[in-house]
Formats: sequence, C-alpha cells, structure tokens
Amino acid sequence: MIMAAAVSCNKDDNGYSLGRVWRSVATVDPVGRGGTYSLTLDDGSRLWPAGTEIPFYRPNERHRALAYYTILSDTFQGFDHAILVRSIRDILTKPFVESDLLGKEKSNDFGSDPVNIIDMWYGDGYINVHFGTNHGGTKRHLVNLVQVSQSGIQPYVFEFCHNAFGDPPRYGRRSFVAFDMAKLKFAPGSDSTVTVRVKTFKDGVKTYKISCRRFVDKVIPYGDDALMGNTLADVD
Repeated sequence: MIMAAAVSCNKDDNGYSLGRVWRSVATVDPVGRGGTYSLTLDDGSRLWPAGTEIPFYRPNERHRALAYYTILSDTFQGFDHAILVRSIRDILTKPFVESDLLGKEKSNDFGSDPVNIIDMWYGDGYINVHFGTNHGGTKRHLVNLVQVSQSGIQPYVFEFCHNAFGDPPRYGRRSFVAFDMAKLKFAPGSDSTVTVRVKTFKDGVKTYKISCRRFVDKVIPYGDDALMGNTLADVD
C-alpha cells in the first residue's frame, strides 16, 4: 500500500526526488540478529533500507508497520528499491484466536463493543484492519480476530471483536491491527476467501468477504493524515 507525499526539487541520479516521502503498510522482515531488516509491501515489492533516520530501530521479529521512506534507487541487490527510512511506526501484530482454543461458549473477555471499519484487507499473509472506536482515555482497548468456524475446514468464518472495558465514549480515535493468517490452509482450486463479521456503529453486525491472495495491488483509499502515527490509538 503506497501513497506519495511532499515533493522537492532535489533529485538523485535515478530521478527520484529526495524530498518525496512514501507512506506504506509493510511487513518488517528482520535479517539476522543485528537489527538489520528489509520491508515487504502488499504488492510483493521488497525494499532495502540503504539509509535510515532512525538508527535506534532494531526489530527482532517479523511484524507489520507503517513505514515512511524515500526511494533512492531501483533493483538494488535483488530488492525492488533501495530506500532511506524516515520513520517507522509498528502495528500491533498478533495471531487470530483459533476455534479449537475456545470453550463451548465464546469468552466475554473478547468483548462486543462496536467499531467503525475504515479499511480491511489481506496482504503478505496478514488480515489488516484500520478501524475507529470511541475512547475516554481511561482504559486500553483489546481487539481480536476470533475464528467461529471449525479449525482447518473451509469456509473460514471469523469475528472481529473489540473490548473497551467500559472506557467512556468521549472522542473518536483510529487504530491499526494486523492478524497473522499463516495457519489457514486453502485446498488447491478452492475459493481463497474468508468471512469476517464485525459489530459496527451504524449497521449492526456487518459481514466482510476478504480475498486471501498473497500479494495485492492496493492503493490507500484515505488521506495522508490517516497514516500519521501520532493520530493512532494503541490497542492490545
């Protein structure tokens, strides 16, 4: 997922503007144990951080993040682009809750508080959810993707659950979460889609059909401010 931002007049030898900043949802892939990493975009493009403005950022596990970067060149040592990393904001990345791990009744701990789904898509093996909730600033909210269909058997059905823990609804905030779907298995030739049910503010329970292709060509359908890290609320 890529969106262009500011442009300046200075350019490098490859024709890229050194003042142009791209914003993408990406997978952070650690390389070895020294804090080195690469980035994979949802269309399969692989980015190599040839330079960085955040040298303290040293990831130790694979996860999703909002990446802010400048493209320096193309086809760099097997990668699609070499980049200058401007900033990275990690996205909460967690596995979905398997139905085999649930009791006969779904635990109330998952919650049933409503949300506003801004965007939901599958990319690089993750179901990514950009959503809005009401906050009061007294509690940290919990979100989960809970499987309600039988494990390992299609069709796969999930519920996106939100627990505000009684946090008073004083103002709206946006959040991001990514769920690792690596445990899902699709039979050859089968329909590789999953169903996600969500309790929403306006429409009650709403059903989303998510296509689970490994890589997608998807452009962010909302403005720059939606991806600014300081506008997002952290969730568990």
